[in-house]
Amino acid sequence: MNFYEILGVARDADEATIKSAFRELAKKYHPDLNPGDAEAEAKMKEVNEAYSTLSDAEKKRQYDAKLNGTDSPFADFLRNVVKHFVRINKLVNLTIEEVIHGCTKELDLEFVTSSSYFAFNSIKKTMVVELPPGCRDGFTVGAQFRDAEVGDAEVTLHFKVSGNYKIDARGNVLVPVPVDYPSLILGGTKDVLLLTGEGKTLKIPVGAQPGNILKVKGEGVPMAPGNEKRGNLLYQLELDANLPTNLSEEALEALKLYKEKLEQVSDKQTI
Repeated sequence: MNFYEILGVARDADEATIKSAFRELAKKYHPDLNPGDAEAEAKMKEVNEAYSTLSDAEKKRQYDAKLNGTDSPFADFLRNVVKHFVRINKLVNLTIEEVIHGCTKELDLEFVTSSSYFAFNSIKKTMVVELPPGCRDGFTVGAQFRDAEVGDAEVTLHFKVSGNYKIDARGNVLVPVPVDYPSLILGGTKDVLLLTGEGKTLKIPVGAQPGNILKVKGEGVPMAPGNEKRGNLLYQLELDANLPTNLSEEALEALKLYKEKLEQVSDKQTI
């Protein structure tokens, strides 16, 4: 039985609104106006009980607390559980160097200490975590706070690595490498940087296709947190979309001839 619904008013109704609603219902269900009507008499009892509670500030406060579930043995138990152990998800920004070597991070955490129907109260805490080399998304750390309102926490970390890298569960790192069209067709070399910053020259095979992968073994990130063994660095070839705009007449003629040859090959394949 909801007293607000009985009177037909909102949860945030003021004293005047509650009194007005009571008077309207009293006119409708009062026994003097409904002699012998048992249903109207029962309804009037509900209206009186609702008004008796909602028109008294202290009774209304206690009633609202019960409605919100914050004034019960179970609610007290739940609050104690929340204070003593919570699970938190936290996004952490990392560089690829921090993934390889590990790092120290300072995390700002927010704990809900109490809540009501309309709002919640929270407290902020800071914790320092040591991340080992090779941390992965979903890495968890425990935290203990002396503050009785917070208690213990299990923090699950989700990492966002800066740069155009894709890291899999085995420590392999996928890096896109733009290559010009002639180098894909004719083969050639491409200078790249390893994750350590050291230079490396890749050999591109003749007839390479966009999407092909050139692997450098053992130059990825640690295969697991704290594991010294590293995955592979995978360079994925992609067509360089930055086309030259200042070609010489000789280069243009060569391209025209190349285009004609391609069209001839294409025509033969369709016959």
